[in-house]
Amino acid sequence: MIDIAQRRGNDAGLMIDFKVGSATALPYDNESMDVCLMPELLEHVQDWEICVREAVRVLRRQGVLFLSTTNFLCPVQYEFNLPLYSWYPAILKRHCEQLATTTRPALANYARYPAVHWFSFYRLRRYLARYDLECHDRFQMLDPNSGSTARQFITGLLRQSAFFRFVGQICSTGTVVFAVKR
Repeated sequence: MIDIAQRRGNDAGLMIDFKVGSATALPYDNESMDVCLMPELLEHVQDWEICVREAVRVLRRQGVLFLSTTNFLCPVQYEFNLPLYSWYPAILKRHCEQLATTTRPALANYARYPAVHWFSFYRLRRYLARYDLECHDRFQMLDPNSGSTARQFITGLLRQSAFFRFVGQICSTGTVVFAVKR
């Protein structure tokens, strides 16, 4: 995959240094990145906190960390083929994960590494505050001036009202965080 990416980058006239590494031990220097992307990762790794610490370590001041992951608050999800799974108690989730990785792989859509962690924007915001990251949710990132008048009105409600943002979080199947390192 690295060879393909390198060729495509070269064909586009881009000089990109691709490296193979692990999210738990990134092959980059401290504060060497302007952007760190972590899409759909944290729910699948055993120690998600190490992954986050590594991303924060390589992120420069004023750099942006983008996370997308499962959403504990939303009753609808696509990780497991079970109703209301995100709301199951942890002990029942562990049992379902065991079944999905042994005798019932269809429970987790035959995923080799099914989701083992469930998050909310609010939980991630509290966690990332320890690392002096200012967090924004998907609704705060919406352009309040785009779209129809109705869309602008709804966007305004979501951006300005904690209550409506919370309802929006419940209705969103995934959690999205944009965090800026101070």
